[in-house]
Amino acid sequence: MKTNINFYTEDLRPKVYYLTLTNIAIVSGIFLLIMVLWFAQISLSNSQLAKQKQALQNELSSEEEQSVNFQAALIKHNDTTRFTNAKNGLERELTAKNALYKLVSAQSSADAIDYSVVMEELTQHHDHNLWLKDFRFNKNNVTFHGYALESKAVTQWMSYLQATNSFTGREFSLLKINAINDQVLEFNAATTVGDNSQEAGL
Repeated sequence: MKTNINFYTEDLRPKVYYLTLTNIAIVSGIFLLIMVLWFAQISLSNSQLAKQKQALQNELSSEEEQSVNFQAALIKHNDTTRFTNAKNGLERELTAKNALYKLVSAQSSADAIDYSVVMEELTQHHDHNLWLKDFRFNKNNVTFHGYALESKAVTQWMSYLQATNSFTGREFSLLKINAINDQVLEFNAATTVGDNSQEAGL
């Protein structure tokens, strides 16, 4: 009778780690490419909004000039109903366009986030022991998700960010650091804006 003995047990099988420094570097490169494309899209949107604002401003200037011309004509034709109706209609249109212009200007000022400044400050304070997988940044909140080789790198990096213009007044209300394996840590961090703080132009 033939007997087979298997000396290769599961305990001897080499472990495969998918979360390696090489894979993290590849993911970081893909993430940076996505961020560049996202920044280009935001810049295009801001540029279109600025063009719309300029077009409204030019149209308002033209309408105001026509209003002045109509008023000058009304001095000569004060008893003409046609000029009076035209003047009233133009004034109503001018009032509506002024309101629209103020709305667009307010929206442009409120939503004008200078992402180039944020990206520059993140780059200046980059730590080689830390990789960002993704992050969100708006006028109210910031969240980070990434990996690090040591927990000290995360806390030092967060301290550096709080000294920048974009992150001034933002307090880190959440920080979670978990070990993925013996070499890599995963971290999540979130911030909030204080009530009396000045929001970054973002």
